[in-house]
Amino acid sequence: MATAEIAPVISSPATQGPPGISTAFPRSEVTDVLSLEGIVPSGTDKTIEIAVEVEGAKLSVKLLDKIPSARPEKAVLFAGGLGPNLRLLKPIPLEVSVEEGQVVLTWAETDDFACGDNTGEALEHFGHSIRELYDHLHARDVALGADLLRVRDVLDRYITARKNEPA
Repeated sequence: MATAEIAPVISSPATQGPPGISTAFPRSEVTDVLSLEGIVPSGTDKTIEIAVEVEGAKLSVKLLDKIPSARPEKAVLFAGGLGPNLRLLKPIPLEVSVEEGQVVLTWAETDDFACGDNTGEALEHFGHSIRELYDHLHARDVALGADLLRVRDVLDRYITARKNEPA
């Protein structure tokens, strides 16, 4: 037996727009329409929360001033692939920021960073950068100063070389 739920709809001549999947209205228009319908919104200046009961069905609507971002606000753990020769021992904590329209990921322990048009692209660039840094700092013929030795020690806590397995 199939069941269906019918969601109550708040409609008003002021909210009728052209047919489509959804219609967006500025916050001021929504507030005006709701007050015309006798619905008094409550909440902060950033959101409006509305609770309506129609024929026993309860509807709760939250109107936001802006669309929430899917991007992590402050931090992300990098656990991506580093190629066939390296593997992560534990996720790398990265700070996330947006600078001039670019997502910037920063690894505070090593002062390394990567950027991209979006979080995924920045993570991809970070993985490539860390792979190159690891290879360079573990090369046999490179002389490292104190700062780079510290960075290599940090990398070694997070990344290790894969052992070559016989085929």
